[in-house]
Amino acid sequence: AGLSAVEALRAATSRSADALGLARTCGRLSAGLAADLLLVRGDPTRDLSALRHPQLVVARGRRVADEAPPGPRAPPPPLP
Repeated sequence: AGLSAVEALRAATSRSADALGLARTCGRLSAGLAADLLLVRGDPTRDLSALRHPQLVVARGRRVADEAPPGPRAPPPPLP
């Protein structure tokens, strides 16, 4: 009876910011809030293992890591 993937992501982001008293500055993607981003291929709300293979990490507005393997990249999925 663990957390669902969505509950685990919320626990690591918005709920942690709430618990630390930081909800007014971070923890959510919203205009005016600080945001560090982890971009992954896949849907971590369905499968948390997607977080093991970041494609891009942005911290404090700067690209800090690009973990994509060298060579040709697969095209992005089409927009809905």
